[in-house]
Amino acid sequence: MPERKGLDDYFMYRYPPDYQLEPFLRTPSPISSSSRIVPKNPAEIDESPKKTVAEIFKATVWAKLEQSKKSESQGPDADQSDKVAASKLSDLKGKALEERKMKDLLEENMARERKIAELQRENEELANKIRELNERLEERLEERVKGILEEVARKEQIVLEDGQRWVQKNLTVNIRENAVREKDALQEAKSTTLLQREDKVREREENVLRREKQVLEQEEKMAQLQKQLNGKASKLVKTERLVERFFKEIKLTMPKEEDLEPEL
Repeated sequence: MPERKGLDDYFMYRYPPDYQLEPFLRTPSPISSSSRIVPKNPAEIDESPKKTVAEIFKATVWAKLEQSKKSESQGPDADQSDKVAASKLSDLKGKALEERKMKDLLEENMARERKIAELQRENEELANKIRELNERLEERLEERVKGILEEVARKEQIVLEDGQRWVQKNLTVNIRENAVREKDALQEAKSTTLLQREDKVREREENVLRREKQVLEQEEKMAQLQKQLNGKASKLVKTERLVERFFKEIKLTMPKEEDLEPEL
């Protein structure tokens, strides 16, 4: 049973645990497992041909059986040497297992470092994309605000020009009407009594007052329209300031490239 347990432990590893015994296997040894050639580097072992592995296993089993028979025939001295050799082999197996664990840990560490480098690269790419998008958005918003301000200024200029033309036109009409009425009043005054002339003058004054009232109403409408335009311009200025503050806050809250690198 101990022999079979040793064989099972021997063949349960991916790489032979006795590859470090090569210097000892060059000399005759009572526990020589087989005459197989063990490479210095476990990575050089070719695990693909199953037939070779089966032959090695078969040769090792036969060698173990022959060694067991020789040990029984040689007596206590052979058993003692077998125990010493088995102890050394166990120690070497433990060292090989520890080396294998260290190799696995190194591979995991390298894979982790590669993953960290990949994440850092992705973070840099994402930061660059975010910066490009912010720059494009800022340019578009600036163009949009500029276009809105230009459109408002153009409409405001049109309204002001229309108002000035309307006021000038109405004033001209009023002046002409007043001139005609005054002329008619003078002509009628010559042919009418003083009372009629006073009535005409009073009527003319009422018309003038009414026209002045209309002009005042129109001026009040123009003032209200100017006030509305000023309010819209003020809102646009506030909107522009909010947009600028928004981009400043975005730039301040964006993580720097040094902050994107995770601590190793």
